[in-house]
Amino acid sequence: MPTASLSAGQVEYADTGGDGPVLVLLHGVTMSGSLWDGVVTRMPPDVRCITPTLPLGSHRRPMARADLVTHRGVSALVGELLEALDLTDVTLVLNDWGGAQFLLADGPNERVAAAALVACEDFDNFPQVGRARPSPTAPACPRCCGWRCSSSASGGSAAPPADGAG
Repeated sequence: MPTASLSAGQVEYADTGGDGPVLVLLHGVTMSGSLWDGVVTRMPPDVRCITPTLPLGSHRRPMARADLVTHRGVSALVGELLEALDLTDVTLVLNDWGGAQFLLADGPNERVAAAALVACEDFDNFPQVGRARPSPTAPACPRCCGWRCSSSASGGSAAPPADGAG
């Protein structure tokens, strides 16, 4: 797997090549770039997909500068990666971890043309198996903006109201 030498250390990434639009698909905490394998295989062949494994818990290479592994630091590493690979007009796809939003807000972001924020939970996989699920008849919880909660006192799971509001 190729690596990029960045200020915090070596970051592994996969690159499909392709001469069309460039997607940089970012994973969340304790995940790796392989999170996107099923998506990448469904992309047209001209779309270039870059899937780095950021230092968020599943990276295989220790970082030389652990002090840079913060939300802003990892966000800056994404910017460094775009520069190291000489990528322009990139669409960033962010899943779970919102840290690359710092890159969008604070820069350097001149290489980023668009961003897609992708939720990592839905009502079929949250909460995890074995945890209580909300009752469809549970009263709306004001703490969750009208969503039904199985345990609002303990910060339990939530589901949208039946009318789709909230």
